[in-house]
Amino acid sequence: LGLEKADRDVMEQKPIKKGESLFARGMALEMIAGGVLIGTVSLIAYFIGLNSGSQQLGRTMCFLVLSVSQLFHSLNIHSRKSIFKSSVFKNPYLIISFIVCVALQLAVVVVPFFATLFGSVPLNTKQWMIILFFSIFPLIFAEIYKLLINKCNNN
Repeated sequence: LGLEKADRDVMEQKPIKKGESLFARGMALEMIAGGVLIGTVSLIAYFIGLNSGSQQLGRTMCFLVLSVSQLFHSLNIHSRKSIFKSSVFKNPYLIISFIVCVALQLAVVVVPFFATLFGSVPLNTKQWMIILFFSIFPLIFAEIYKLLINKCNNN
């Protein structure tokens, strides 16, 4: 994120006051809400896995949702603009690191050596879809939040 070029409208934004906290302008609340949301969907995935099979399945699903949702969240927190209107996809370092991290997360479950090392179990298609949905859910929620905030600010 630190290597990314500034948005085109950066000069139209209000300047940050000297000494203003990084957590000002609602950022602390947004960070807490994001953490609570990611934690909640991770726990839901755990209980779905626990009720569908075993504690190991629950742990595997929870681990994947927790880690992959944070990767999607890295795309989201980069700007107060919608992910579709920001320059996040123009940052090759972020995209490459996102892909590499997702591949590493998949390796923990798919590659037998890593699965044994991490105590993860194989997943079926339905479980992968649940993980994908819960991993993307915080991003969807944040996009809706940004849409509402931007509409309120424009009015």
